[in-house]
Amino acid sequence: MPLISLQHLAQLSRDKSFLIRTSLSIVAMSVALSFVISTFTGDSAPAPATIVEETGASEAINALPSTNWKPSSLAQWIYSIRTGLPATGEPSDYDLRTLTNEPLGYLEKYRQEFESDFPMLKLLYEGLHLEANTESIEALLKYSEEERYRNEFIGDLYAHSSNFEKATEFYQAELSHYPNSTYSARSAIIAALWSGNRTVARELITRPGAKQLFRFYDLMSFQADARAWGPLFFSSVKHDYRQIISVFCLPALFTGLVWFLILTNFWQFNRTRLAMSLAAVGLGMISTTLTLYAVMIQERSFGFTENPNDTELYQLIFWVSGVGLREETLKLICFLPLAFWCARRKNDLEAFILAALVGLGFAIQENIGYFSDSLYEHAALTRLLTANPLHFSLTGLVGFYAYRMIVRKFYGWEEFLAVYILAVVLHGIYDAVLSIPGWEDYSILTIVFIAILIYRFFDPLKKMMDLQSQRRRLSPLGIFVLGATTITCIVMIFSATFFDFRPALASFAAAVGSMIPQAFAYISRFRDL
Repeated sequence: MPLISLQHLAQLSRDKSFLIRTSLSIVAMSVALSFVISTFTGDSAPAPATIVEETGASEAINALPSTNWKPSSLAQWIYSIRTGLPATGEPSDYDLRTLTNEPLGYLEKYRQEFESDFPMLKLLYEGLHLEANTESIEALLKYSEEERYRNEFIGDLYAHSSNFEKATEFYQAELSHYPNSTYSARSAIIAALWSGNRTVARELITRPGAKQLFRFYDLMSFQADARAWGPLFFSSVKHDYRQIISVFCLPALFTGLVWFLILTNFWQFNRTRLAMSLAAVGLGMISTTLTLYAVMIQERSFGFTENPNDTELYQLIFWVSGVGLREETLKLICFLPLAFWCARRKNDLEAFILAALVGLGFAIQENIGYFSDSLYEHAALTRLLTANPLHFSLTGLVGFYAYRMIVRKFYGWEEFLAVYILAVVLHGIYDAVLSIPGWEDYSILTIVFIAILIYRFFDPLKKMMDLQSQRRRLSPLGIFVLGATTITCIVMIFSATFFDFRPALASFAAAVGSMIPQAFAYISRFRDL
């Protein structure tokens, strides 16, 4: 027999005194735990890195040793001459993007040593640093084609002079003799893309082992540049799978769970509804993968991307037609199978909630990336109150009107179209206000917008609410208050592992204070349920 019945829990979730006492207890315990943690770890651990790194060369390679250092291997000499930087270890994850004509600085005093030990290095050095490009190429051509680095160095010199077509040819020649040359493999793909030869780039980027050459975001970018649609799609799936199995999935799932419990509280649960609810969240997460795929195609293949130097009008157009349209359309597409299922049952409440859960699934998957960047900066609380409701409210409303159109056999389609266009425009404007330089002063309007959107979403949902056994279900107010408190305290504890106690506590207080007006918008919707 359970220690406490579900009915008693439902009663407690509506007891305001209980909610206040429990919330304050959670905060007090979290403050104490944060103090203990910060005492031992605060300001000593590095902030977490992003899941996907966008750089092309390893930061470890670029760590600067003392000025008494000199290369101890051929690979280190080659790296230093190409990049102008010292190397530690055996550098491998770099390519023609690092080529420079910057002077070698203190390494100049070792020039005679490497020129006598590695004659071809002298030619590479002179071609890159002494403006002797043509002469160096002619000298390198006299070496045997099968000699290691001969073709690779010629490719470097052609790339340095922006002749990427010839650079591609020689990087490929190096690969034909030395298939394990990661530098030539990486540089051949980039040179082919920069020369405009997508056919060769596609062939190179789909060859065995090419996936291991680049960090994940670079790989996807080059696949999009080469218009390798199939490999790009599978890379998008793998990218999101890696996020799902990361530790940052946990806070994203928890914030999603808070809203999942609130939304599904408006109906009486049964096995069918539980299965369809989980399917809706899953479809929403799939829509995020499709969105990533669309982002790479839109921005990398067709160049329609954000540019802070564009006019404010053009930036607004991008956020509406390049972001709002993309996301709302893909979420709607993923809801359509459920819309037809709901249409057969002719249940408005199920359609409304399942559409919202698709939007929530999108927000959960999207949150993983945000949390990996800034969980310790209270992104979890901010997105609990803003991004999550934005996605499930807009998708819920658009999906509901799509369902109504299907039930009516497409009669009244103009009503659906008006709601869909409005959702796209509002989503784009919301993102634009938060992103366009110079619009920061209007960011307070996003709080007002979210509050209005919440009222517009929950008011009709309350009218459809399944009232049978309502009082035996957990209160949305209780779920929201305890969920928001728990998330905020978890973030404070997490912050204490990276910062001293006082900054962590101050950040916690500032985050809570800034979100109080928005929290009351939700509380006012839930207090009588």
